[in-house]
Amino acid sequence: MPRITLSIPDDLKKRMDALPHVNWASVIRRGLERRVEKLKRFEQMEGW
Repeated sequence: MPRITLSIPDDLKKRMDALPHVNWASVIRRGLERRVEKLKRFEQMEGW
C-alpha cells in the first residue's frame, strides 16, 4: 500500500496524542475515501 506524509500543527498532534486508542491512519483513510467519492459525484453532476 502506498504511503503519504502530511504535516499537521503541533497543537493538533498533542490533541491526537491524548487519544492513543484512536487509529488515526484509519480515520484519515476513511476521510480521504469519503472526500474522493464526494468529488467524483460533484464532477459527474457538473459534467466534467
